[in-house]
Amino acid sequence: MTGFHLFNVGGIPVSMSPWFAVFVAYVGLRNGDLLWGAMFGVVVFVSLLVHELGHALMARRYGLNPAILLHGLGGLTSHRSAPNRRADVLVVAAGPAAGLSLGFVSLGLIVGASLAAPELLESTRLGEVLYLLASVNLFWNVLNLAPMIPLDGGKLFEHLVRRLMPKKPVLAMKIVHGVGTGLAGLAVVWGLTSGMFFLALMAGFAGFTNFQALRTAMSATPSRAVQAATRSVLSDAIAALSRGEHREAARLAHLARTEAGLDEKGQLRAREVIVLASSRAGLHDDAVRFFRLAPKTAETVEAALTSALAMHDVAGARALLAEHGGALPADRREGFAARMG
Repeated sequence: MTGFHLFNVGGIPVSMSPWFAVFVAYVGLRNGDLLWGAMFGVVVFVSLLVHELGHALMARRYGLNPAILLHGLGGLTSHRSAPNRRADVLVVAAGPAAGLSLGFVSLGLIVGASLAAPELLESTRLGEVLYLLASVNLFWNVLNLAPMIPLDGGKLFEHLVRRLMPKKPVLAMKIVHGVGTGLAGLAVVWGLTSGMFFLALMAGFAGFTNFQALRTAMSATPSRAVQAATRSVLSDAIAALSRGEHREAARLAHLARTEAGLDEKGQLRAREVIVLASSRAGLHDDAVRFFRLAPKTAETVEAALTSALAMHDVAGARALLAEHGGALPADRREGFAARMG
């Protein structure tokens, strides 16, 4: 999904898809009031931008190089993988937090103006703008917290379920996408019966995505032959790592990880091999990305720190050292701290 560049905010590029303009124009001009349509367009643009800036500014804090795209279905903040689960949760949560803040500020201004100068709300367009800002931001951001992938609430719900069920990833996936499928179905019915056809369309898309993922999870029961073959590939990856064939070790570990035959223990071992082999092979982005899901041993922490520093991601390395540095010997921990300045 691409768009044309509009401007930068604090070094964060903001782009817009032509379909975003089409959507805003369609919804804003449905009632024939051109001025109201223009106000609606500005309010939606500002609201989505504030929401995505919440994600992007938090991602920039971790050095993840974020970029914002406003498109026909809302907004998208792309960025590099977060260094750990905590950072990922904060990046996801920062979007709705920013949007809700704008909604409550708008609501506060409405209350203040109604007490101090009610004529401003009644005789000017200011009241309409504030009501639009409050309703758009409060409604959309509360809706966005529903536990349904790909909404922010769905991503946070997935983090929670995976944390509560670390040894049952398949069951966790069934719960996440099962809940998402059910909620999407209810949202489609609500959208159609209340005349909110755009909501029904978005919910239908989300429901299809969750249903497909649920079907995959329901069929994720590998045969014994598949399990044995996958374990053999993982053993080859471990052997290649011990021989110093780091790229081959990473390749085989990735292959084992994506097959259906690994239990949770095998998945953890595959991710550990990926982190170690990728860091030693110079595939630093993979090393940092898979460290989030790998065992936090002294070896994997050192590999992830080495890769983060190799990519000049000092902020990410500091966050990683602060959270997982306890796994390192004191001299290695102090050595990394000294390298970061």
